[in-house]
Amino acid sequence: MNRMSLTITLIATSFLLGFAFKTIISNKKNTKMKKVTGIGGIFFKCKDPNAIALVEELRKENVTIVDKIETYDYGKFVHILDIEGNKIQLWEPKD
Repeated sequence: MNRMSLTITLIATSFLLGFAFKTIISNKKNTKMKKVTGIGGIFFKCKDPNAIALVEELRKENVTIVDKIETYDYGKFVHILDIEGNKIQLWEPKD
């Protein structure tokens, strides 16, 4: 499985787990559950971050890159769009 497929599979799995959790919780009687409006983060660790060059790989796969990589004291950020136009924020620790 290539990195792109793995990334998409992991993101999809996290959303499905959220829906499963909602179903389990909502089955309790007289329980009002607040709705989730987003996910705080999904983090992947790798031994050699420089070998991944993720944004360039996404660009090669025609993924829409919304903005340029921004660097802050707490890390680097860039936004991409999924196939339905939802914005996804990517983050990595600052070198």
